[in-house]
Amino acid sequence: MNANILVVEDDPSLRRIMQLRMDHNGFKVVCAASGEEGLDALDREPFDLVLTDLRLPGMTGLDFLERMHALRPGLPVVMMTAFGSVETAVEAMKKGASDFLVKPFSLDHLSAVVAKSLEMQALREEN
Repeated sequence: MNANILVVEDDPSLRRIMQLRMDHNGFKVVCAASGEEGLDALDREPFDLVLTDLRLPGMTGLDFLERMHALRPGLPVVMMTAFGSVETAVEAMKKGASDFLVKPFSLDHLSAVVAKSLEMQALREEN
């Protein structure tokens, strides 16, 4: 599956590790260090999935999620945070996130969540 994935993460080392793993899994990856950079990337090219941190400089991940969905309704988004709570996860899902990852997570778990989100999107498009 040659999906295009946007990774919006302000931690440079985690961003790089995620990029390497997604590259290894056969995906094309574009990285952004802030919500603003992520929105710019969404303006420039199509993506099949977005991985975004909840805490970002400038705008929160939830603000990014809302603005992103205004540009690309239905685009699957996996929210990531080290500050996970049930309330935060519910709020993210209500605003359109397709899944929620609590840091630290294993790269295998990340790969599984990405695969599941892309499969669900493919099924939605097929129907």
